Amino acid sequence: MMNMLLLVHLIAVCAWVGGGIYERFFVLKAVDHAKGTNYEARMVQIMLKAVPYFKVVTALLILSGLAMTLINAQGSFSWIVHWSWLSLKVYIMIALMVFGYAFINPPLNKVAAHIKLDIDNDQIVTDETRAAVRRIGVLLDIAHLGVIVNLILGVTKFF
Repeated sequence: MMNMLLLVHLIAVCAWVGGGIYERFFVLKAVDHAKGTNYEARMVQIMLKAVPYFKVVTALLILSGLAMTLINAQGSFSWIVHWSWLSLKVYIMIALMVFGYAFINPPLNKVAAHIKLDIDNDQIVTDETRAAVRRIGVLLDIAHLGVIVNLILGVTKFF
C-alpha cells in the first residue's frame, strides 16, 4: 500500500514540475509571442485549460502525502508539533493551497471571463488582461518554487 501511495505521489510531483516547466517556458512564452494577434486569446485559453489538471495533481499530492504521513506516523500527530522536514513539507503545502485559492484562483477566473468575451466578440486581448496573465505567471512561479522546495526536502530529508 505504501509503495502504491509513493508511486502516486511521485507521479503527481513529476506532473506538477513538468506542468510548471511547460507553463513557464512554452505556454507563457507563446502568449508573449502572440501579443497583439488574433492567436493571443487562444494561447491564453490554452493556458487556462491546464488549470483543472493542476487542481487534480494538487489533490493527488495532498491526499497521497497525507496518507503516507498518517501511515508512517501510525495515527500519531506528533509530526505536527515537532519540527522536521516532514512537518515543514506539510506546512509549505498548506501555505501553497491557501496561496492558490486566495491569490491565484481569483485572477484566473477573471482572465477566463475576459478571454471568453474576447473570443466571442472576436477581439484582441486587452492590456488589462495581458497584465493579469503576467501576474498569474508570477504567482504560479511562486507556487512552483514552493513545490520545488518540497521536492528538495523530500529527497534530502534535510533535517
